[in-house]
Amino acid sequence: ADPADLDWLAQDPYRNETIPATFCAPSTLTGAEERCWEVRLRYRGDLSRLMPKKSWKLFFPAADPFQGQTELNLNADYPDPTLLRSSLAYGLFREVGVPAPQTAFVRLAINDAYAGLYVQVEQVDERFLQRWGFETHGNLYKPYYGGLHREEYDDPAVREWWYRYRYPKKTNRESGIEDIVAFIELINGSSDDSFPQAIAATLDVNEWIDWYAVNVLIGNFEMIEKNYYLYHDFSTDRWTILPWDVDITFGLNVWGTGVGGALDSEISWDNPIDSGTWESKKYDGKWNALIDRMMAVPEFRAFYCRRLRELMETLFSPDHLFPRIDAAFAYIQPWAEADPNRWQPEGFTFADGPAQLKDYITGRIAFLEREMARFCPDRPVPLRINEFMADNDRTAADEAGDYDDWIELYNPSLLTWDLGGMYLTDDLSRTRRWRIPTGTLIAPGGTLLFWADDEEGEGPLHTNFKLSASGEQIGLFDRDVHGNGPVDLITYTTQMTDRAYGRWPDGGEAWRVFDDPTPGWRNEGRPPQITGTAHTPTWPTAHDRVTVTTFVRDDGPALTVTLWYRAYVYGEALPDYQPVPMADDGAHGDGAANDGRFGAVIPFVPHREGYWVEYFVEAEDAAEMVSQDRPGWPQGDYRYITGWQRPPLFINEVMALNTRTLKDEAGEHDDWVEVYNAGPVDLDLGGMFLTDNLDQPDLGNLGDPHLYQVPTGTIVPAGGYLILWADGDGQGSHLSFRLSSAGEYLGLFDRADRFYAPVDAVYFPPQEPDRSWGRFPDGGGAWYAMAAPTPGGPNLLRPPRFVTVTRTPRWPEAGQPVTVTAVVTADSPALTVTLWYSAGAGFQPLPMVGQDGTGAGYRTYTATLPAQPDGTLVAYFLAVTDPVSQSVR
Repeated sequence: ADPADLDWLAQDPYRNETIPATFCAPSTLTGAEERCWEVRLRYRGDLSRLMPKKSWKLFFPAADPFQGQTELNLNADYPDPTLLRSSLAYGLFREVGVPAPQTAFVRLAINDAYAGLYVQVEQVDERFLQRWGFETHGNLYKPYYGGLHREEYDDPAVREWWYRYRYPKKTNRESGIEDIVAFIELINGSSDDSFPQAIAATLDVNEWIDWYAVNVLIGNFEMIEKNYYLYHDFSTDRWTILPWDVDITFGLNVWGTGVGGALDSEISWDNPIDSGTWESKKYDGKWNALIDRMMAVPEFRAFYCRRLRELMETLFSPDHLFPRIDAAFAYIQPWAEADPNRWQPEGFTFADGPAQLKDYITGRIAFLEREMARFCPDRPVPLRINEFMADNDRTAADEAGDYDDWIELYNPSLLTWDLGGMYLTDDLSRTRRWRIPTGTLIAPGGTLLFWADDEEGEGPLHTNFKLSASGEQIGLFDRDVHGNGPVDLITYTTQMTDRAYGRWPDGGEAWRVFDDPTPGWRNEGRPPQITGTAHTPTWPTAHDRVTVTTFVRDDGPALTVTLWYRAYVYGEALPDYQPVPMADDGAHGDGAANDGRFGAVIPFVPHREGYWVEYFVEAEDAAEMVSQDRPGWPQGDYRYITGWQRPPLFINEVMALNTRTLKDEAGEHDDWVEVYNAGPVDLDLGGMFLTDNLDQPDLGNLGDPHLYQVPTGTIVPAGGYLILWADGDGQGSHLSFRLSSAGEYLGLFDRADRFYAPVDAVYFPPQEPDRSWGRFPDGGGAWYAMAAPTPGGPNLLRPPRFVTVTRTPRWPEAGQPVTVTAVVTADSPALTVTLWYSAGAGFQPLPMVGQDGTGAGYRTYTATLPAQPDGTLVAYFLAVTDPVSQSVR
């Protein structure tokens, strides 16, 4: 970077303007070669901007990211004299299962002068979200001195300003903040009785408890009002919390010397067990409304205490962390000691770092052990043995087709429970008879079936004992870390064939015989199942009466089915939904009476074209179990628009990172969108709209840069294609906005005189350079990443292909099983790979199991051939099929 530019940046460390620079990094693991980028850079962080050793944020070209990301964080971690805390903390979060950034130690030189050892921290963005399995089009917020309290201002404009200031959006920045305001309102406005259910329906509570437990273990006070992200996943309508900036941890606090008190040389391990609650505020009096409310719920507090206990015995234990500390210290020691800009407290040498961290860990565990005695409620594990069958002749078959005994567990709580490490037994004197495998989860309100068949080889839910039909005991015992105490016990007498014995209601104290057993679902029955919801006529006019029909199945006789609808004109405020009873009597457009098909007529007849009518179906049975049929995000509810029929137009293929695939008329490699006309006549797109606004856009606001109106006379030929350039020019076939390679939404809407009706939309994930995202076949419902883009032509889905096939051992001995491994490449990630083999009695299929890939577009599959006697000739071949039935042998 130009030294003058660096001086300009240093004059005001809090400016967010960037300066140009050239960034170079090794392009090979050995560092023998390097690659350079032209980037923009600035300082990053809050207090760290005032430290002698600055942290940096670099911005890379969208078309040429670094390690798959367009932003690079290089953290100085100046307050941490060990330079190990961030790496250890983020690693602990990841091991616990909390989505957290990846980290790496890097040596940084500025204008050829060594500037010190830095921690590279992955940016929390759409690519991060995709890597952790989230749908990436939701809202990401990074709280800034906001403790999730209400902003109490009378003026709505002032109130919104403060919400935006304290909770800045990092995705979908142009859209509203209604969701975070509603979330904060739920936290602060729910009654004590309603809060547990409400928050469990809105927040990933298990993940939040793990996030909080790790923060408390590492003594992170800074997570109370900042240094975390909140992500609202639209596909699940749930919030997740993500950690950020974890250098002031492991005994460091912001009450030392230096800038903002951030230079703390007095290591302390006595941060409260309930840090962030109203009772245990930060040193400056700040507290977090969500932490306070969560710790006030006995169920959540008890589960949090269990997680603390488990982590102190495993991932936060000296046995686990001390070797990691030693290894990381040895890895960075030479470069860290040579760092000319690191903080060196008086009396501290870098070699003292591991001992400082280890002292904190042992001291922290001892402190929390004492705190738990007073803080943690004496609350039993809520899991229940809910139903069992000790003489199964024809009721339920396992994966092998065997009618074996079974045991059903039930989780009545609001939390997901990992049963791994707990024990099932049929002998209460042998409390550790069968250990439930790690990662065996049971959802809130859910059940889980175990086969008591003494056939562990048949699967992870098969025990090493059978049940006795003449009577015995069944016990569920806790993990060893919690003392292996009893969770639930049942003693039973002689059982009848194909009769189950279970609790009524689920999890209750009373037991009864079930003539109609319910293995794997609740004893009170299944909730109603709703399928086949549709309306007729498909494209109603303004004067049509519209009938909605649906199929509902339920175990019980009493069933209430309701149609909920609303009608409005585009641009108006959305009205409330109105209920209409649905009937299965043969008189409501539902076919024959009592055939399971329910019908109702929407009473609203607008006598005017252009009304949007949205609806969904709800069913409730005699056990008060309720189901709803709502398509959900991104479609919303079922919908029709009076007087409108959808034209056969499709957003068919997009490329958001075009570096060499296709040039526009000016010779530029711009992003592009392909529209396909599946109809038999040419269509004029003139007056239609394209937008990348995630919220329902204001299609009447032609000044919106995220809204493009297609010029009149823009024709898509019958069965043909149209290319539009997403380059921000806003003229002719060039859209007024660009596509984001990090993934976003793209929608096509009809003209104003056709009521702005939604024609088509695509939500595409983070993209790779010169790979398109397209439908296959053209106009179809499935989307794929396409290695061979086809702008202006039929889409091509590369069929699967076997790259390598190997077997181990190559020349097996008699009685020795053989593992066959295949590497397959294809555009579709969803493949069915089968190993067909014959040992003389005809070919038999053996499914192959997919494993982590070996690179982009590649995936490894394995299957094991059973052992054979000496001299047996085994013939085999492999077959692979993709979702559109393209097959290769």
